[in-house]
Amino acid sequence: IYFLPALVLATGLLGCKKNFLDREPLGRYTQDDLKAGSFESQIFGVYAGLRAEGVSGVKFIAVHGIRSDDSDKGSSVTDGVDAENFFDNFQYTKDFWLLNDYWGDHYKLIGLANNVIDDIDSIGATDAPTLVNRAEAKFLRAYAYFNLVRAFGEVPLINFKVTNAAQANIAKATVPEIY
Repeated sequence: IYFLPALVLATGLLGCKKNFLDREPLGRYTQDDLKAGSFESQIFGVYAGLRAEGVSGVKFIAVHGIRSDDSDKGSSVTDGVDAENFFDNFQYTKDFWLLNDYWGDHYKLIGLANNVIDDIDSIGATDAPTLVNRAEAKFLRAYAYFNLVRAFGEVPLINFKVTNAAQANIAKATVPEIY
């Protein structure tokens, strides 16, 4: 009779040590490591854009891998037949789901990078960490444009912060202009 309440009490008291649960993770950034509004936190958001399906997932593999035979469609005869016809047999259509997401996710990455670059330029910061963040944003934007040019050739060059949709409705730039 006395053993069960004693066990519950002992477990409750020992399990409430704050030191054990309040430890900082080792080797990882936490929210407290980043200053509010810092450019480093914005750059982490740009890097998160690399995880989009059109930038690094199946859609990226389909655009850059199926045509070159580095990868192939689907796991069964009927899985991904539309991708096989589209890429392997060069039967291109105007609105293919793989390309639409590929295009959109790359331009989202470009938009995130443009926001960081514009924000840094607007305050005129010249300290080394901020310039590193600006350079990283420029690299990631260039990577997105490199992929778009390889897939589509001429694409719109948006190297500014877009504040309304009408600003992004511009003509295509030539490949040398993109590079």
